[in-house]
Amino acid sequence: MANIYLPYGNTEGQTAKIAEYMSDVVRAHGHSADAADIKQAGDSIPDGYDAVIVGASVHMGKHEDYVRDFVRKNSAAFRG
Repeated sequence: MANIYLPYGNTEGQTAKIAEYMSDVVRAHGHSADAADIKQAGDSIPDGYDAVIVGASVHMGKHEDYVRDFVRKNSAAFRG
């Protein structure tokens, strides 16, 4: 069983809905999943997760600055 972390950046609410839906699907397949708004959860990946799926909206061709910062700060973890 995998433990999946789904941090997301949210502007208008759609990314949050998608992240929550994805976590429900992961759980329905017998795994553990936690969706978390990066603004509220902080910019670090909590210990104990096997995989991370980052979600972010795109406005005017760009992601929110705090989402880019999250990915940059945690880039070593994404490389395995």
